[in-house]
Amino acid sequence: MTGGVRDAADTGREPGQQWEAAGVGVISPIRDFIARRFPDETVRDDDDIFELGLASSLFAMELVRYVERTFDFEVPDDQMVLENFCSVEAMSQLVERCAVAPATS
Repeated sequence: MTGGVRDAADTGREPGQQWEAAGVGVISPIRDFIARRFPDETVRDDDDIFELGLASSLFAMELVRYVERTFDFEVPDDQMVLENFCSVEAMSQLVERCAVAPATS
């Protein structure tokens, strides 16, 4: 596969299931990942970690890998832009747009 949302057979999930619409189930793990990487910094969900000088292009690739593994999808080529990884909020929105995963109650 060269990008995009994985087929349901690839994920072991039912087609069309999405992450929690409110984003709480998505934001928490991303927020925790950023907090672990920058323990001495206070990073708000809408802070641009690249503008703050916290993240580099190498870290951007680590973010891509983290998001893909955590939320079980491959970031489509057309979504592989810095703006989708610059903040917790941006990554959460990316996952909500692209990932196939079970909804939580």
